[in-house]
Amino acid sequence: TAGVDPVAMERAENKLRSRRQRVGLEFVGEVGGVGFGLEGAYNHMPRDDWDDIETIGKAHRFEALGGVSYTFPGGFTAMAEYLYNGRGDNDPGEFSLYEWFAYLEQELRYLSMHQLAVTMQLPISPAFTTVGLTGIFTPADAGFVLNPSLQFAWTQHMPIMVYCAVSWARDEDAEFAAPAP
Repeated sequence: TAGVDPVAMERAENKLRSRRQRVGLEFVGEVGGVGFGLEGAYNHMPRDDWDDIETIGKAHRFEALGGVSYTFPGGFTAMAEYLYNGRGDNDPGEFSLYEWFAYLEQELRYLSMHQLAVTMQLPISPAFTTVGLTGIFTPADAGFVLNPSLQFAWTQHMPIMVYCAVSWARDEDAEFAAPAP
């Protein structure tokens, strides 16, 4: 009979997780009312006995995220961030089918090597209702996604967010793969 052995799969998955070596640093602060943050992580995952396992990306990679934010009087907040993803690729044509599935299953957070993001949020009522707009740009494929959002938080621990996404890129293989208008 053919089938899947979940116990064996779990053992193999735990073995792989235990072999990962990762180190990271994070710095956050504020200067003159401008908040800033920088975080980085180096990931080392040896592959000497991985011949039978499909791998994603590079065995050794670096990720970094840096950003600034400012909240104006009245609550309007603006934030800008840059992401470097050492696991990513600068050529969207190089994204493999396996990487796309890993991205859809959220095993990969990003496909591109570089991303720029800008977010603006404005509280519009005392009931903690916030209107937001986020734009994310991937320079390698000139892809862009725009996310307008509306957040309701009538209680402290139960926010409800409604958002949509509008995206375009110059290439069908792009991370934000809707064709450009």
